Amino acid sequence: MSAAPNYANLAKIALREHLSGLLADAKGYVATPQMNLIPGVTMEQFEEDLRQGDGNELRMKFCALHSSSALAVNAFGPFKEHPEDLVLLEKRGFTGLAFEKKLETGLKRKPNLDVGLERAGETVGIESKFLEHLRRKKGSFKDKYTPDALPWVEECWWEAWHKAQSAGKTYLDVAQLAKHYFGLSRALRGRPDRSATLLYLFWEPANASAIQACVEHRGEIEALKARVAKSEVLFCSMSYPQLWAMWEGEHLPAWVRSHARDLKQRYTLTL
Repeated sequence: MSAAPNYANLAKIALREHLSGLLADAKGYVATPQMNLIPGVTMEQFEEDLRQGDGNELRMKFCALHSSSALAVNAFGPFKEHPEDLVLLEKRGFTGLAFEKKLETGLKRKPNLDVGLERAGETVGIESKFLEHLRRKKGSFKDKYTPDALPWVEECWWEAWHKAQSAGKTYLDVAQLAKHYFGLSRALRGRPDRSATLLYLFWEPANASAIQACVEHRGEIEALKARVAKSEVLFCSMSYPQLWAMWEGEHLPAWVRSHARDLKQRYTLTL
């Protein structure tokens, strides 16, 4: 049996070819973070947030054409200044946006949301993926995450945690999503006036339906949705192409529609 194609590497190659005008090196890195931004996105919209995060994103990682952090910044950066124009999950009325938003779990290590959004009575946390999910890998299931340490965590999420732990390598990083859930759910304790949504937002190539890795990845997402359907934290998913298509709607401001077109031009690939 032949080995499955490495779609992450194929996407990196296609991205370098697609963005050849940016003068990236042989590994797909540009010289400065500014070179990795699309029109309308500025360092002022995200630099302070990323420097406060735990991932040192603004060093070399952000300069990769395939950077998941750069993808999130390019998508949501302009909404830092205009959160009222953001439409997401059929929701409007956002009042605040932060990149690399830290969540409290009571443990020393704090999970960082790629994007944290606030609106009246609700937090929406986004976990953004670019190419990471195009290959299987083993999640990081640390021993410190236990019912004794996190007594508020719902049973359905512990079941998802243990199911993923025994599954071996998968396309969907359930461990990472669970850690974000731990933080979002902790913030709801004693707050019946608050709600929370965890959005898994992922990139796909234009021919995703013909790529087995993408098909299996979506299957794993649906399985997790079913497993945590009764959770107090709503778990949703959406692909970036779906999001950009929504932002092209005629009912949205002209700048949002233009922004969506710039994102599609930058990131649409066929593998």
